[in-house]
Amino acid sequence: MRAITENRTIILSFVVYLVLLTTSYYFKTDLIKFLANTYVVLTQIILFSYLLRNLTFLNKIDVFLFSALTSLILAGYIVNYGVFDLEVSLKYFGMPLYYCSGVVASRKAKLATSYLDVIPAHIYILLLLPIIVYVLDIVFFGDTFVVEGRSVSIFWNRNSTVFYSVVASFSILLSIKLRRFFLGYIIIVVVLYNTIGAFIGLGLAFIIQSVRRYKIKSLLYLVIITSIIVIVGKAGIYYKVPIVTRAYGMFQNLQYVSTSSSITSIEKTNYLDLMAKTESTETSFLFRIKHWAEIIRMYTNSNIEQKFFGLGIESIKKHSSREIRAHNDYLRTFAELGPIYFLFFLYFNFLAIKRIAHSMAFFPSVIVLFYYFTENLIDNFIAISMFYYFLGLFSEFTPYWAELPGQVRPITLNISRPFNLPSSNN
Repeated sequence: MRAITENRTIILSFVVYLVLLTTSYYFKTDLIKFLANTYVVLTQIILFSYLLRNLTFLNKIDVFLFSALTSLILAGYIVNYGVFDLEVSLKYFGMPLYYCSGVVASRKAKLATSYLDVIPAHIYILLLLPIIVYVLDIVFFGDTFVVEGRSVSIFWNRNSTVFYSVVASFSILLSIKLRRFFLGYIIIVVVLYNTIGAFIGLGLAFIIQSVRRYKIKSLLYLVIITSIIVIVGKAGIYYKVPIVTRAYGMFQNLQYVSTSSSITSIEKTNYLDLMAKTESTETSFLFRIKHWAEIIRMYTNSNIEQKFFGLGIESIKKHSSREIRAHNDYLRTFAELGPIYFLFFLYFNFLAIKRIAHSMAFFPSVIVLFYYFTENLIDNFIAISMFYYFLGLFSEFTPYWAELPGQVRPITLNISRPFNLPSSNN
């Protein structure tokens, strides 16, 4: 029971922060916003203490990755003192912190051979918050949260909203009664917000799982899926369906990039010329290409220390010509924290995905990790923290109803795996 209580307490901490953040926005109260930010810092301190008390539940690799990622953030702070943004660095620190906290909660639940089989009332807030904010925006502004720049920061635009909603879907897997709605919820969210990254991420998740589960039949499935995509794509272009025409425009942009002489030439080319050369009016992706080219130039022109430890967190926003973030969390991580951190970051995410590949939690995870290529998801503190906590929570002990069909694992504990776990004879 204690394991269940700890898990519910951590999830409740997300709910409390969301309530504080939403209240501060609608009532324009700086005091509540200050309380929300203070609450986040205190929560991280408490979680760090929680990890120290429960190190026996972590594998050596978990401890190593947490230590490596944290140490490299500190190294980057020293190398780029004065440029490094301390507030944003807490978001990077929070990723392994929340993940390891989820792993501890997961292994404690496995030891107790128990898990949440009834969803607590406060978790419904996580799922219903986008709808609540939608209604509040209409009440306060006569408008909705899909308007750019309007509403609570976690629903700043469509991409932020779909990211939060996809992450919130993890909580559905905590209930045997709601699990049947899980994939339906994911598909509805992706279709509703009409974002290319989410569509592609969901498609990739289905393809990967088909290949893993059916193996010999996977080639046939891939041919069928590809044929469907081509047919739907052709029809979408003909009838000018927005999501399809945007995706086709992005494909044209990628074709141009692959044939371009250098990344520098793309950066120096103006938007009108790029639109003419790519035969596309998909400006959002053209903007990203030009911005990424500038970031690559910034990194290649940096000093030797920065080539190892990065340009510093938030340096892209402070020093790029457009004064905006990278719109690519992989590129941003590489440029701002360096290639060493980037490699550990990739392995950290690979390990997290590998551990939950047997469960339905795999689907939202693939969507988010693909979304990293085109968005600034790390800046959405509450959603990114929830994402890594749920990844950790489903890493070791997944209730049978959240397993993928045909891939159910026996609920057993291998005590040789956790880091320095005392034997049962002690």
